[in-house]
Amino acid sequence: MNRDKFEVRFVNYLRRQKLVSVTDKILLAVSGGIDSMVMVNLFKESRIEFAIAHCNFSLRQKDSDRDEEFVRRESKYLGVPFFCKKFKTEEIALKNKLSIQVTARELRYKFFTDLCRRHGYSSCATAHHTDDSIETFFINLLRGTGLMGERGIPVKQGIFFRPLLFATRKEVESYAVSHEIRWREDTSNRSDFYLRNRIRHQLIPVLEDLNPSFQHVLQRHIENVEGSSILFNEYLEQLRLNYVKFYKDLILIEKDVLLKHPAGFTLTFEFLRNYGFNRDTCSDIYLALDKTPGKRFLSTNYELITDRQYIMVKSLKTKTTNEYKIEEDWHHFEWEGGILALRKIVLTHDFKEKIISGEYTDPNVVWVDASKLKFPLLLRKWKKGDEFHPIGMKGKKKLSDLFTDIKLSAAKKEHTWVIESGERIVWVVGIRQDNYFRITEETTVSYQLVLESE
Repeated sequence: MNRDKFEVRFVNYLRRQKLVSVTDKILLAVSGGIDSMVMVNLFKESRIEFAIAHCNFSLRQKDSDRDEEFVRRESKYLGVPFFCKKFKTEEIALKNKLSIQVTARELRYKFFTDLCRRHGYSSCATAHHTDDSIETFFINLLRGTGLMGERGIPVKQGIFFRPLLFATRKEVESYAVSHEIRWREDTSNRSDFYLRNRIRHQLIPVLEDLNPSFQHVLQRHIENVEGSSILFNEYLEQLRLNYVKFYKDLILIEKDVLLKHPAGFTLTFEFLRNYGFNRDTCSDIYLALDKTPGKRFLSTNYELITDRQYIMVKSLKTKTTNEYKIEEDWHHFEWEGGILALRKIVLTHDFKEKIISGEYTDPNVVWVDASKLKFPLLLRKWKKGDEFHPIGMKGKKKLSDLFTDIKLSAAKKEHTWVIESGERIVWVVGIRQDNYFRITEETTVSYQLVLESE
């Protein structure tokens, strides 16, 4: 039997990205829209064992129920297991004082995760395609998230993977029409209220007009960045093993490798960033490497001295501290966990609405209600028994349980910090914000807390 070219590309993408093995059982997240129904058809034609899961968020009155019934009928027709859960999304969002978008996202990912655990599905597939990844790329670019933001939507993240990232929206639509696939239309996709839709409807058509192959070119770039970041980290770790040495209380880094390497400054920064030296300071250090030895540089917790053969890094403290106080008038704070930036912002109505709607989702950036903060803030290592109310979730949760849920490695747990205000956790740094300190309609002034990598 001759297989459709689009189906061949789908199977080849699964193999190239190592997304599915022969023995896997896959859960498909299916809304009933064109993207998810094409995904269902591709899995069926590829004879991969799968089940279908659907969330009814009760947001579009009878249309939501019609979506559910449509997906239920398609599952029955295909003879595959069907799971569905109906949520009172608006009621839950109102009770938790969260946006509809944030609430729906948290509900569906928890539902899919629970299903995989209870029924033994190895992973869950969502129907994001190239256009979705490109839109995310531009959202990240506008936020200034740097190199990691250029990865767009990751192919795989925990138990979730995106098997349609090889295809554009037009290709998905063409496949659906040519194979007479049934789907349900979501009219909210036509609105330009959200940034993603404005990028989709206004920016991308202009870029396609300049270069008809624009989407394929950018998606290849995104995939290249994803792979390159893996190779870069492996290469960097090997260099670190070879050229960073430890002698008693000193960290010794060989100067020659930094001076002779074609990316010497980047290497200097990567070697030193974990010791609290930011990019500007690393630039000064790099320029001092071939000068007279004895130049001295300081970060919050470390002293660096350039010697003849090595640069020597030494802790300024006789023992590691697990707590720091952060005053209200501080703008930057460097410590062994990174650089924390604090910015006080008077919120405009439009900007506040974007924050509440969940348009900004960088885990390294949070906005907190300034009126609820009590200074000095306490920055400390997390400890056993810590609990907080994660934004987007119902009720309190122990940090240890959260770390288990998101499969945080033991090494990352060891280096996880929290920020406290008045003995309440404001932010599990770089992971999740507490619900009490979130921005609401009543908020007028916010503190933006940023975990900077530079």
